[in-house]
Amino acid sequence: MTSLSTLLDERNLHRLAGGRSYERGLDYAAAGQVSRLTRGEASVEAGVQGTHSYRVELWVEDGELRGRCDCPMGAGGAFCKHCVATGLAALEAGKGAPRSISLDEVRDHLGSLKKKDLIELLIAEAGEDDRLLDRLRLRVATSGDGVDLASFRDAIDRAVDPGGFIGYAEAYDYARTVEATIASLRDVVLAGHAVEGVELIEYCCAAIERAGDRIDDSDGHLGVAFDSLQRLHREACEQADFVPAQLAERLFEQMMATDYELFYDAADVYAPLLGASGRRRYAELVQAEWERLPALRPQDDRLARSPFSILGGDDDEHSESSRRFRITYVMELLASQSDDPDELVAVLSCDLSSPYSFLRIAEVYDGAGRDDDAIEWAERGIEAFPGGDSRLVEFLAAARRGRGEHARAAELIWSLYEAHPGLGYLEMLKPYAEEAGTWADVRRRALDLLRERIAAAQDERRVRGYGWSHRDATELVRVRLWEGDLDAALADAREGGCQQDVWLALAEALEEGEPWEAMIIYREQVEPTIERKRKADYRAATDMLAKVRNLMERTGHGDEFPVYLEGVRERHRRKRNLMKLLPELEAASR
Repeated sequence: MTSLSTLLDERNLHRLAGGRSYERGLDYAAAGQVSRLTRGEASVEAGVQGTHSYRVELWVEDGELRGRCDCPMGAGGAFCKHCVATGLAALEAGKGAPRSISLDEVRDHLGSLKKKDLIELLIAEAGEDDRLLDRLRLRVATSGDGVDLASFRDAIDRAVDPGGFIGYAEAYDYARTVEATIASLRDVVLAGHAVEGVELIEYCCAAIERAGDRIDDSDGHLGVAFDSLQRLHREACEQADFVPAQLAERLFEQMMATDYELFYDAADVYAPLLGASGRRRYAELVQAEWERLPALRPQDDRLARSPFSILGGDDDEHSESSRRFRITYVMELLASQSDDPDELVAVLSCDLSSPYSFLRIAEVYDGAGRDDDAIEWAERGIEAFPGGDSRLVEFLAAARRGRGEHARAAELIWSLYEAHPGLGYLEMLKPYAEEAGTWADVRRRALDLLRERIAAAQDERRVRGYGWSHRDATELVRVRLWEGDLDAALADAREGGCQQDVWLALAEALEEGEPWEAMIIYREQVEPTIERKRKADYRAATDMLAKVRNLMERTGHGDEFPVYLEGVRERHRRKRNLMKLLPELEAASR
């Protein structure tokens, strides 16, 4: 049988992780980010401090070294950088360091203790670890024949209360505590206390939601927790066997109480439990709430927004927006279950406060094959919000095109190009104009307009000392490249300048037919790329230098490259990461 000591080596770690993860793991190990290392005969365990604190285990299975880590990559089955760091730290620890006590040995020792001593040890640890104490309280609350709801609610409050603000680095550990709380709730349901479980799950959702504004949840841990709670809630409701009408009222109450979109899909998710009578009762409650909402016209744009988009508004405004958002969502869900598009449109047309509102209605009718209605609503939206949403114009243009109204369709796309001249809308415009038989004239007008906008922006910059970002010939050069006119693209780029990615695209296009011009562009882009001083930029600059070398050789100037490269070396000698990348180029140029 292959042992851990046989398989745990640097070569194997590199093979399993790949070059990039191995290098990152090497950095982690060198920086001392591996702690609590435990190496036994058959496994290695450790904690690794990365973005969060992760638990890692290495072991041998089927003659292969395996790794497990609770980081996002490790959870997906990858042999991650934390596994590499743990393996390297274990190798270093094996070079004369005392052997760590394994988890199995700890388990054996605890098993040898008397019950009283083990209890005292656990209590002492809980006295120093609030999270452990919270988990023990949750166990006590369900240790009898029933569930002590008051004690369990108190334990939930203690477990999910973040205390102060939880920053990004601590959010992962907080999420683990929430997961342990959810596991305790699952135990309640599995123990046959489904009704109590439903109540406690709802209480836990509210407690986590109250804590949400004190947590940097950039990685979405709370969303994962809420998903788990909702799945568990449905399982518990199924076991609890509520009267359908009562379940409908309960779900409606929960939906109206949250800002986190919890229970918003209840009409779908709980449909088998609600049955016809429950769905009827739920629809009655939603309809009654819906009728209290005032209709919104195009000028009423503020209350229509998602509650999460209102920053700095007062509590009443946020509450009204949140109420509208959730009840509208549910009404749309209920209406979409009908085969009648007019029923859904009746809901959507109560909020005409944005061009997207009109687009959605047009799409509903389009999907139902009612072209006249779709076009009418699209035109109404454009009239109400001129220049408001390009998607609405694109929809109407496609609808007109589908009817063979090519000239009208091309005019609509031209209006978008006129507002934002550039390659994107010109590509969109071409097939419309070709079908209308006007492409030659439209193309000429489009290029003239683009040159006028570029000149105006450059004039503004000269007068004011600054201007809009599109003050060079970037978009014009992109158009030239799209058309394949490389001579015009090079001339426009030299005259007006352009962004680096466009310069490089132009150089690549010139490599075959104009290698010397391509080489000049690459040389010009090397210095600004190096001056960004990031490792990725150094690698990009090295790739450009390789292209310069190859193009010089193709044009009979290969003997000039070593001199040029030495100049680059002298100018940037202090950039050590760049210097590490140059020897291969120097060797190839000898």
